[in-house]
Amino acid sequence: MTHALALVPALVPVLALAQVAAQVPVQVEPAQVEPTQVPAQVVPAGRAEQPVPAPPGEEADRAAPAAAPEDPARLTIDHAESLLAESDLYRAIGEFKRFLHHWPADPRSFRAMQGIAEAYRRGGKLALAAAAYQRIAARAPGLPEGGEAQFQAAECFYQARQYAVAEAHYRTLLEDDPGHPRRDLAHYRISWTLIGREQYAEARRHLELTAATSAYHEPASRLAERLGQAGQVRRRSPWLAGLLAGLLPGSGHLYVGRLGDAGLALLVNAAFAVGTWEAAAHENYTAATLLGLFGLGFYLGNIFGAVNAAERDNELSLRRYVSDLVLELESPQPAQPPLPPPAPAAGQAAPGAPLLGLRLGVRW
Repeated sequence: MTHALALVPALVPVLALAQVAAQVPVQVEPAQVEPTQVPAQVVPAGRAEQPVPAPPGEEADRAAPAAAPEDPARLTIDHAESLLAESDLYRAIGEFKRFLHHWPADPRSFRAMQGIAEAYRRGGKLALAAAAYQRIAARAPGLPEGGEAQFQAAECFYQARQYAVAEAHYRTLLEDDPGHPRRDLAHYRISWTLIGREQYAEARRHLELTAATSAYHEPASRLAERLGQAGQVRRRSPWLAGLLAGLLPGSGHLYVGRLGDAGLALLVNAAFAVGTWEAAAHENYTAATLLGLFGLGFYLGNIFGAVNAAERDNELSLRRYVSDLVLELESPQPAQPPLPPPAPAAGQAAPGAPLLGLRLGVRW
């Protein structure tokens, strides 16, 4: 106890210093942390170190080359052809025209022009289609594309029943390119236009020009044979009908086969003849003159009527004969020969209309 009390005076200065130190803030320097050293992986002897694989997405990005920019011309014509394949014809025409406006010198311009012509044709605008094909033919003279376009223009005129214009185009095609793949069909078409004008000899000449190996040789041979029999079609002589009508009113119509007209002509002319005779017998010359003039008019009308009846009967007989030819030789349609390059656009229908799909009463 006595020793402890003796230490108290020595501890008083220490306690005072501790109280002062407690009131002064102490700044502590941050400890310097040494980086952790990862021990190197020990690779066994004789075994190469394997590289660390990259994440799948990152590896694909590194391997893939930069994407090439899209060709706007190709996109435009592909879109136009897809519209044509979907029968969206007017939008397809707009896209084809846009392609020709922006890329007129592109090698695919023929595809665009063919697409425009085909769209017009499928839409029933045959005149516009023919004009489009003619532009192709003018742009490619002497080339297979130009000859095919010339043929398709003729086909459009043929379907539009403009047979004279179609025949001229077929003849131009045969003169410019005698070896065209569709020359046999051109001869076949020309023969039908000549049949419509009753030029049977010229029609047979064109039919005989079809090649023996052609798909049109068999129908052309049958048609030529039937044309050789056209002279055997029953025909009435207009002169004989007029002569008979002059000798006996009504007999000319009877010769043609019109029994009703024959009986009416006989009764009317007989009535005027009897009336004129009776008026003259009763010395009523005024009435006799009037009745005679009217009777003369009916008499002459009877003669001209018989002549016209014979001509109409001949025309109808020929129409019936040629109509039978149309019905007999219209189907089946011969197979079309292959088109020369380039191939038609996607969705393009095979060129060439069904043969003589229109009946004769409409055609001629």
